[in-house]
Amino acid sequence: MSVHTRDVHGHKVYSEEDAKDGVNYLEYNIQIEECRVFFEQAKAKGSAPFEDGKGHNYTLLYKKDDTYWVYKRGADSSGWF
Repeated sequence: MSVHTRDVHGHKVYSEEDAKDGVNYLEYNIQIEECRVFFEQAKAKGSAPFEDGKGHNYTLLYKKDDTYWVYKRGADSSGWF
């Protein structure tokens, strides 16, 4: 998979293709103040789980080089079972 890099509200964020929607959610779909909480938690605790508006689960990880990674995690809660 290819790695994508983007600046999200002043933070360098990396993701693989399957987590691009999570990065989009942080950048475009929530208020900057709400997004800031996820970045602060990730920096303080190492990670911050979040869910986008479609029920997809992601984790924002903080790395020691002052960058962040978004990973898609687990099964999505959307769809018919």
